[in-house]
Amino acid sequence: MKKLLSLIFLCTLCLGFVACDDDEKEYNWRGDWNNPSDANYKPAGYNPVQGLWKIGSRGIFFSKEFRMHNVAFQSDGTYQIDLFKDVYMINDEALRYKTYPQTWRYRIEGDKLYLTDKLFQDNDWAIYTKVEETTEE
Repeated sequence: MKKLLSLIFLCTLCLGFVACDDDEKEYNWRGDWNNPSDANYKPAGYNPVQGLWKIGSRGIFFSKEFRMHNVAFQSDGTYQIDLFKDVYMINDEALRYKTYPQTWRYRIEGDKLYLTDKLFQDNDWAIYTKVEETTEE
């Protein structure tokens, strides 16, 4: 029993030497450019990610009302936009949910949206392709 307690004590001591990951650093959020009190406020609205984006059989829809919806694409080319939506804030390099503190960096190149939750690394980008939205009559 004494050896078991010593082993547990030794293991708990080792936890103090675990290094922190780079993602635990504080990210410098550059503000919500659609907020009138922000220094970079864009009166005409700032939403470069607006629209429908696809990666494989899933996607994201960013509305003009700054709501993000998950999307499921079917094999016949149709898609279903989830009713679940989350409000987001955006600036020139990142977007952030309003309901919980998740920040995603993004960049757009042509019809590609690069999105990552790695705030201090330039790898692990999910690459979405812009989809022309269809309107049902």
